[in-house]
Amino acid sequence: MNTTSALNTAGTRPLQFPIPANVYAETVVSVKHYTDRLFSFRITRPQSLRF
Repeated sequence: MNTTSALNTAGTRPLQFPIPANVYAETVVSVKHYTDRLFSFRITRPQSLRF
């Protein structure tokens, strides 16, 4: 399963609650399925995130 699709967010309403500090919405870049229950994925990350 190596396909990607864009989410249709044109018809969605804005959130009705405040977003807590230090919470980020990230994008899934790729997903690799090894089995039906085992997979890995890559996401974007903010530049401020350090390891």
